[in-house]
Amino acid sequence: MSHSRKAIELFNNDYNCCQAVLGALHYELHIDYDTAINIGAAFGGGIGRQGLTCGAVSAAYMAIGLHTGKNICEVNDTKAITLNLTKKFNLLFIEAHGSLKCNQLLNADISTDDGFNYLRECGKFKTHCPKFVETATNITIDIIKK
Repeated sequence: MSHSRKAIELFNNDYNCCQAVLGALHYELHIDYDTAINIGAAFGGGIGRQGLTCGAVSAAYMAIGLHTGKNICEVNDTKAITLNLTKKFNLLFIEAHGSLKCNQLLNADISTDDGFNYLRECGKFKTHCPKFVETATNITIDIIKK
């Protein structure tokens, strides 16, 4: 099963978007599955359902940090490499979806009960979020495999 398929499966089984991406990439990140899931627990809905940075995007940032810290730490300019990879991720994700922010991606304020209920009722969590999870996973795996 591809990483993105695994991430979508996790998302569809009630894990949040951050947990889904980290859970699907845990092996490549050299962390155990439970740790990956636990790390991502607070990042769904744009960081604690505040509509800020999409949880799938937050997972990508964590994955990039884990990758550069574990695999290129002997390089003198690890910070610059990490920042460049993060910028690359951002450009590709924005190109695909137009934003990095949950509220903008879903076109509603997830931080309010009304906004959250609207998104649930109209099905955007099921129609939109899997695409964000898939894109974030695919971009991230491409970045960390290079």
